Amino acid sequence: MKQDINYEHLRPGNTVSGPVMMWIVDCATYGALMTEIGIVPLAVTTNVSINFLSKPDATSALIS
Repeated sequence: MKQDINYEHLRPGNTVSGPVMMWIVDCATYGALMTEIGIVPLAVTTNVSINFLSKPDATSALIS
């Protein structure tokens, strides 16, 4: 999954916001799981955690 980054996705300090990063991870994981196990009615994410080890590059797309 790929998300192009623009100024709307940035926080002060020219870094990509956490919610944007969580969104791409959640969507990619959901797609991978549904591909593997099939469509499950009312499947939802109950917990997502990210450890921010470094600031993402704000000039290129996020790929998950």
